[in-house]
This record gives sequence, structure tokens and C-alpha cells, in this order.
Amino acid sequence: MQQLIPKIDFKVLRAAVIDNYMMGAGIGKAVCFSCGNAARALAGRGINILEIGPQGQLQSVRWWTPAEIHLLWPDRFDATPGHLPLFLMLHIAMAIRDELGVIQIEGADYPGVGLHVPTGSGETIMCMHLAYPAYKFVAVYDDNHESTRYFAGAPLSGVVGRM
Repeated sequence: MQQLIPKIDFKVLRAAVIDNYMMGAGIGKAVCFSCGNAARALAGRGINILEIGPQGQLQSVRWWTPAEIHLLWPDRFDATPGHLPLFLMLHIAMAIRDELGVIQIEGADYPGVGLHVPTGSGETIMCMHLAYPAYKFVAVYDDNHESTRYFAGAPLSGVVGRM
């Protein structure tokens, strides 16, 4: 049985959490390696964003580590999906829970039944798991789409594979 997660704009919720954090921390600029969705949502909040991706100011052909990003842009917050610290992912999880409320998974008592989550960096599925720890979430990758492509080097890939 396959069920998809309810439709909400996760990137908009994520951008609001990042914006609030950056304002509180006095950080004025961010860098984001993105297929475009995360960077677009951040820009929509008025964040001064350096986007690296297919539609960005720069492009990359590989996954960059948080350390590599920080070395090149030490004055910018790394808003790359999959690079956020756990406390920010917890804030995103709570925003998701506030938006969706109680969710029901049909047949959740049966082994292997869970919500299928379109997955790229692994951040959304991690936040869903933090928001709803009693439920099973299944990562769904699709290499035909930039936003759901599997990257072995993504920091959360190893964790998502064990969920």
C-alpha cells in the first residue's frame, strides 16, 4: 500500500524557519545549493541568497560538503537542503506538524506500510519523521527529476537509508 505525503509547500515552511533563525542570529546572507525550489522559497522571504544550481548564479556538478561551502562563503549561512543543523530541522518538523495537524496512515498497523515521501537531500523525510515519530516514512527517489535525485554524498543519505 503506497500513500503519498499530504500536499503542503515544505520549502516555504523551511524558508520561514531559516529566515527567523537568520534574523535572530544577525546573519544577512545565505548560500544554497539547490535544484531551485529551496533557493526560490528563500528568495521569496527576501533573503539575500547565492543560489548554486541549474537556475542559480553558479552551477555545480557534484554535492559539496558543509565544510567546503563554509570555506568559500564563511559570511553566509549554508541553507543547502540536507545541511541544516538538527535544531532547525526540529523547528521545521514542528511547522509541518502545525500545518498538517494529525495525519492518518491507512493500514499503519501492518509491517511495511507508510507514507511515501519524494526525497532528494533527505531533509523533508527526516523532518516528517521528527514531526510524526510513530509513523513509518518511505523515501522515494527519482533520478529523472533534480529535486528527487539520489546523491550518495548527501549528509543525510546514510540516515535516510536506515529509516
